[in-house]
Amino acid sequence: MLSFPESQCRALHALFEALTRQTLTLSYQRMQTWSEFLARVISAEDLRLVVRWLQAQITRGAGGFSRQSLQFGTLLADLDRFEDRLNIARAVRPGRIKQRASAVAPKISAAEETRLRLQRWLAIETLKVELGRP
Repeated sequence: MLSFPESQCRALHALFEALTRQTLTLSYQRMQTWSEFLARVISAEDLRLVVRWLQAQITRGAGGFSRQSLQFGTLLADLDRFEDRLNIARAVRPGRIKQRASAVAPKISAAEETRLRLQRWLAIETLKVELGRP
């Protein structure tokens, strides 16, 4: 029994076919796979991201990736492996580094930067004294 509406499973299957340029019968087993896919809260956007990442790896000639990587059974039969690939695709997604850098290092004035540096140095020196280290 499917745990998600058949229409959602059909929509994901159609997206998979469009992204991979494959035409596959939507068998009961594939419907089950899509239902499990949805149960893990993996979205259509996640599917799109992984397929595009795999296509880029194949185009680059990255080791271990071939057109077979995009076959239904290879890509989706093991959803744990799919999630591993999703995490990698998210990590290397273009623009992520720029967003992360701006979020981590907000612009501060030179005087504020000096004050913070001095404050950290003082905290380290105080800790050294408390621990009895020179």
